[in-house]
Amino acid sequence: DHPNDFTELGFEEPTPEDFPFEMVDEDGMSVVILKRDYKDEKIEVIVSMPNVEGDPEFDEDDEGDDEDAAKDDDDEDEDGQESSLSMKVIVSKESGPNLEFTCTAFHEEITIDDMMIAEKTESDSEKFPFEGPEFTELPPNVQKGLFKFLEVRGVTLTTTNFMHDYMITKQTKEYVRWMTKLKGLVQ
Repeated sequence: DHPNDFTELGFEEPTPEDFPFEMVDEDGMSVVILKRDYKDEKIEVIVSMPNVEGDPEFDEDDEGDDEDAAKDDDDEDEDGQESSLSMKVIVSKESGPNLEFTCTAFHEEITIDDMMIAEKTESDSEKFPFEGPEFTELPPNVQKGLFKFLEVRGVTLTTTNFMHDYMITKQTKEYVRWMTKLKGLVQ
């Protein structure tokens, strides 16, 4: 485990005071894993590198280089780009199946793209369980309850917005590390 010393990484924003997770950030990895215990559950959040999706309509207006795009992250809506994080949230108890959520975190909302109940199987035999309906097909009160379920366990906008900034910094560091490794190999 690495200490959460963000200043050493050139990461200026302090961890939010109520940040509920332990962070596992290994050099050279494309994800950061957040872990915590909540009552009798273990929560694990696998956070991927940010995705930037541009709206094609706006492309001709956006003549700046990549640095400008990074600087304008806060004005995402104005230039037709919104950066988001993909996350997998796994909630497990010692007994019983895991609940697994695939989420996308935007600046102002978190969406649940998919949810499944994953049985823990001892055998290697391949099984084809019923995975349940699409999340959007669930009754609205069930959807609302599942959003609340994640929020109570620490998957909030405070957490995801902090992780978004953290992952942008990590992405830059990993890019520099990768380019340095490439340079060493081709010299």
